[in-house]
Amino acid sequence: MPSPSQLWAAISKSATLQTFGKNSIVQAGEQLVNIIFGLAITIYLARQWGPSIFGVWSICLALLRIAMTCLSYGLDTIILRHCSQQQAPDEKFLTGVIVLRAVNAALILGAALVGIHLLPAEDRTLANLTLVMMSALLVLPFEGLEFWFRATKDAVAPALARSISVIAGSLLKAALVASGAAIIYVGAAHAFQIGLFGLILLAVYLWRGHRFRFDTSVLGQIGGLYRDAWPLFITTLGYLVYARIDIMMLAWLRGDHAAGTYAATVRISEVFDLAPVILLTAASPFLFNGMRNNVKKFSGLFQVFLTYLNLLFFAGALAVCLLSSFLVWLLFGSSYSESAGFLSIHIFGIVFIAQGVATQYWWVARRRQRVVMWRALAGGVLNVILNLLLIPDYGGYGAAIATVISQFFSCVGMNVFLGRNGWYLLRMQLVPKFRLNKGLNLDELVGTPPKTLISDGARAQ
Repeated sequence: MPSPSQLWAAISKSATLQTFGKNSIVQAGEQLVNIIFGLAITIYLARQWGPSIFGVWSICLALLRIAMTCLSYGLDTIILRHCSQQQAPDEKFLTGVIVLRAVNAALILGAALVGIHLLPAEDRTLANLTLVMMSALLVLPFEGLEFWFRATKDAVAPALARSISVIAGSLLKAALVASGAAIIYVGAAHAFQIGLFGLILLAVYLWRGHRFRFDTSVLGQIGGLYRDAWPLFITTLGYLVYARIDIMMLAWLRGDHAAGTYAATVRISEVFDLAPVILLTAASPFLFNGMRNNVKKFSGLFQVFLTYLNLLFFAGALAVCLLSSFLVWLLFGSSYSESAGFLSIHIFGIVFIAQGVATQYWWVARRRQRVVMWRALAGGVLNVILNLLLIPDYGGYGAAIATVISQFFSCVGMNVFLGRNGWYLLRMQLVPKFRLNKGLNLDELVGTPPKTLISDGARAQ
């Protein structure tokens, strides 16, 4: 294994690693703000409301997350691949993306309105809260502007926009709860927080002199992306099944109190789950370019990358497991003490989440989105089956076990059924490799990005 000094020497000589590091630092700062304020407001709400009301709030958040996933339709990864391989972002293309996301938002809100009127009267509070929170979908299409900023190597503007929206929304929700406001108003504040991010991006985009230019010819290009993206849409829904369905099934099989207790566990795990997302989002342009430039040479680099992902996130999961009782007591108080046992199991899913996100890029770069879809569907179906079998007898422990097993099967074990390429990827995931091949030029392999986070074109604006 290379020493710290050797690693630092490699980083200092590589423009690729330097830019990757800078982007990671910016995104890590953004997520740190999200973690601090997001976790703080979650803890405050959980302590003020108690497990039962907090369980209702968690169910609404899960439904909102599913709606947001339907809005994006799995396009995010495909558009990121498209933008990463462009010399300059196409404003017409970006306009088409936002228009189609707006159409998706209108369809989802219409379906939500129909669904609310079909619910019985006793579920009206839950339905109204969900609808108020889903009103954020009206502004959410402008989040598509983030692709433009990422494509111009500008990680700062999206980071600041998201941080401002999280801080403002968290403070507003805390003030409403402190004043004794009804939960419906807190839901409206959450919708404001989500929408504010898109509005800030829109303001910055226009302030820099850019405009929206719609051309009907772009619809054909967008249509092609939609055809590429539908497997990833099914994939994301599958992942949401075993990320959110456990809370809903606990509420159904054990009641709102059990769902609220378990939701505290999930919230802590989600904070740590952001780490692989930060790392891999920053690495995604390099992963896509490496696969395009030289698949054979890149495979060795990718195996080293997966090895260090395993070591990093297993060590982190073990540390959280050992500190689970203290973390739950410190953050949520004694009324959520049962959550510590759930957390000590649930947290190990982070290892497989990291592998899943990394290998998803590997398959997408090969234009094998359907493989990713089948993995997610298999994991989601397995998760539902395990929840039905385990929750009645074991409650939150059963839900945590079901989640970890389904994540392992979806992100690692499923490769057994994916042919020769699946076995090849499985070997890269399970066989450790700590050193790059001799003579490998990292910058030549993945392409040398600009040395700054903001390209010359973006700065000139």
